[in-house]
Amino acid sequence: MRDEAPQWACARALARCAGSTTVPTSLGTVPAREKCHRPARRVTLQSTRPVARDSMSELIHALLFDRAASQPDAQALGALGQSMSYGELAEHTRAFAAAAVAAGVGRLDRVAVWLDKRVETVVSIMGAAAAGAVFVPINPVLRAAQAAHILGDAQARLLVTSAERWASLSPWLATLPGLRCVVLVPGSRGQPVS
Repeated sequence: MRDEAPQWACARALARCAGSTTVPTSLGTVPAREKCHRPARRVTLQSTRPVARDSMSELIHALLFDRAASQPDAQALGALGQSMSYGELAEHTRAFAAAAVAAGVGRLDRVAVWLDKRVETVVSIMGAAAAGAVFVPINPVLRAAQAAHILGDAQARLLVTSAERWASLSPWLATLPGLRCVVLVPGSRGQPVS
């Protein structure tokens, strides 16, 4: 059985940036609502040449950062009574990216996101891209066995999911040696996984 202590320490650090409220550890459930004030590494990407807007050659998170710079107070997301401005989304994205890099996620590593449509899903996807990683969205209606296959096939290093979905993956954890870190966000609105 794999040592879970480093996994949970990483989950705590990333969960604070992803907006989670609690993270399970070997000592129980701990609050994780703190803000990341000291990112380990600032992630900035700059183009060396002008890029035409219609060429689709810009990175997805760069589009977010551009909008946040020009319209920081405009609403970017709204779901289940939550809303987030472009400025807030950019801030959470940068914090998630910095925490992912601090947790050992490197350029082109895979960051899988197995969540319902929610704010944390967007922050995780944008944060993975900003960290230089490749995001792997996993359809929230998939069963645990299917998600485990995708995680293994993609060789995901980090997984962002709910506690319920994480628990459903336990029979397949031995087949996921590349998975080094798990970020748990509160609850799931979708169908139960099995």
